[in-house]
Amino acid sequence: MPVTINVGYSEKLGQPDFESIGASCHIECELDGRLVFESPEAFQEKVRELYAACSQATKDELARHRAGNGVSSVPCKSSNGAAPGVTGKRSPDGGSPNHRASKRQLDFLEQLARQTPQVGVRRLESLAQRICKKPITELSSFDASSLIDTLKAIKEGRLDVEAALSGEKR
Repeated sequence: MPVTINVGYSEKLGQPDFESIGASCHIECELDGRLVFESPEAFQEKVRELYAACSQATKDELARHRAGNGVSSVPCKSSNGAAPGVTGKRSPDGGSPNHRASKRQLDFLEQLARQTPQVGVRRLESLAQRICKKPITELSSFDASSLIDTLKAIKEGRLDVEAALSGEKR
């Protein structure tokens, strides 16, 4: 009987102005269930290998981001529910993918959109749909954090709004 293992690793680094960047990796795989009872050491070794792979992928992604290899729109949760690679998080609860976006996050999104002439409140909903695949009213705190980062990048000129809407890197 197979057993499903889900291993994950997340890391967050503080940035100036109370901001942070974070990366996470989650792996789900099936192992032979007999391994748990017949060879617990082998089972633990598999878990350690998966964890090490997640840890390394996360550290590599943070290093890539720190090196400044371009900024693209930050994806929200992937279609399979796994957390994305780099996410610039600025949320009081750490950007949990399972909690609804806070009123504070939603207000900040609207404020950023108003301060970004090429976006505005009207295009904010389009960005949410394109990047997070859901309307603003259904964003999780994690989604809102990702969208906030995308708006900041647009506002600072690091990302073109058309590129964000089309999914391109410019």
